Amino acid sequence: MPDVEFLQIVAGLRQLRPAYDELATASAANNIPGMGEVEEAVVQLVKDCGKKLTNTINLKSKPFPQVPGSLQLR
Repeated sequence: MPDVEFLQIVAGLRQLRPAYDELATASAANNIPGMGEVEEAVVQLVKDCGKKLTNTINLKSKPFPQVPGSLQLR
């Protein structure tokens, strides 16, 4: 079952398509300020998703605590 941060990453990545469309429209109209705004938003979105992905990986890679006297799996 995906965790909350992973679902936020997926939702964030789904925002890239509309952002790409806006960037293409701004570029076609030679709207340099508009292109800059979209680029900044995309960069921030990717950074946020990268941080969340790193957090998710770190949480998943931590070993489970061992209960004394329990069977150790290898």
